[in-house]
Order: sequence, then structure tokens, then C-alpha cells
Amino acid sequence: LYYCAYEKAKQMLQKNHRVLEIFVEQLLEYEMLSGM
Repeated sequence: LYYCAYEKAKQMLQKNHRVLEIFVEQLLEYEMLSGM
């Protein structure tokens, strides 16, 4: 059960990796602009 959940999570992360990268870039840019 644990292994199955791990595999599913890993697949989701790999599939959404580019989306996460863009999100992180936007977040960092926002923090720099807002000075937080």
C-alpha cells in the first residue's frame, strides 16, 4: 500500500514538474518585487 502511494506521488510530481518550476519561479519573482 505504501509503495503504491509512493509510486503514484512520484508519477504526479514527474508529470507536473514543469508546472511546479514555473510556479516556483513566479513565487520567487513576486517575493523579490514585494520585498518579502
